[in-house]
Amino acid sequence: MRKKKWRGLFLLAPGLCLMAFASFQLMTAPKLLQYAVAAPAPEAAQDAKGADPEQDAEGRPTGDDPAPMRSDALKRLAEDANERLTELSANLTAFTICAERAGVALSSDDEGSASARLVAAGERYFDVYPKYLLSGRLPDPDELKYGDPVVVLDVDLAIKLFSISEPIDRVVTIDAHAYRVAGVVRHQRSPGEHDPYSAYIPLASAAKRGIALDSCVVGALPIPRSGAGSAFSAAMNEAAPGGDCYDLSKEALRARALPRLVLIALALWLVMLGFRAVSRFALNRLRGFGARLRREYLRDMLGGALLTVLTALAGYALLLGACWALAAYAAELLYTFPEWVPAVLVEWADIRTTFWSLVARASKPVQRVTIELKRIQFYAILMRWGMVAALAGGLMGTLSRLWKADERGEGEGAE
Repeated sequence: MRKKKWRGLFLLAPGLCLMAFASFQLMTAPKLLQYAVAAPAPEAAQDAKGADPEQDAEGRPTGDDPAPMRSDALKRLAEDANERLTELSANLTAFTICAERAGVALSSDDEGSASARLVAAGERYFDVYPKYLLSGRLPDPDELKYGDPVVVLDVDLAIKLFSISEPIDRVVTIDAHAYRVAGVVRHQRSPGEHDPYSAYIPLASAAKRGIALDSCVVGALPIPRSGAGSAFSAAMNEAAPGGDCYDLSKEALRARALPRLVLIALALWLVMLGFRAVSRFALNRLRGFGARLRREYLRDMLGGALLTVLTALAGYALLLGACWALAAYAAELLYTFPEWVPAVLVEWADIRTTFWSLVARASKPVQRVTIELKRIQFYAILMRWGMVAALAGGLMGTLSRLWKADERGEGEGAE
């Protein structure tokens, strides 16, 4: 007789695949600390006498420079962040500041044009956010420090701007400013990115030329178990108050928290089944020895009895080790998210205070986010939907089996 397929498999299998894919993406998320804040607006430049430059009827500056603006506030922000984070050498291995703007129009001397995300990269940017270089070179430290007019393009953006021509040392116009192409890097668009392409210029250049930017992001590579998260957050809140701080490792773990709890519950159930199986094995063997004692000498059975006891003890030891590993696995959530735990577990006032503190964090009216955080949040959504599909498929299959078993039992009773 042909067995029927497990009902619910059409939900269970895709759900498990979706969870595995999302889990892999979350595990490969960069282990970064990030602080996002609004970028300062450019200011009108002044002449040598301290007077504002002449303006036309529409209020735009006139003169040879097409945009005589500057962003001293952006420069000061970068300097303040650099100064404060330099003091955290015991907590951070590297740090950088960058500013971004979406939907920036770029054009080339080859008459190509495109819209892309503009990234104004500070010093050590390519150490914190490494890129795979395809041709040319990345900006050197002096170019990043002094703001030389160089740009690095994504390979797809370079093709869009220059077609099949060689882009290195060609000119790209960004906000009426000319930039020389230094290099081309590999880029694969991922969730969280609004624009299909990206271009990278020195942050100091954007500040000198007054290029308008939307947000600033300070990124840092933390030293594990050094208290880097709290130190980084405190330093950045002093340098640029009002921003939003993120620990991407923590956010990735948050995205996996609910599936992790389900996995812990399933593992505990399997451990309980293991204890039951080992106990049943030991009892059955002991009962067999009791029956054999009536017709055999104890010395003849001693070796087998010892082997049974040792096997049962080994099984119990393995199961206790699994319990310890599960406890450590579960405790990682509490160590990572101490804000989830009230100061006194049995005090209603502390429980209520912790609850409303978490609600306040999640209900911030205006929040600056980063591309890396949006990517994590996207895969967190995939993880949740995969878990819902897998649980629904498993429940559907289990209920179907139980229902068929009841039907068979009723049929046998009727006969």
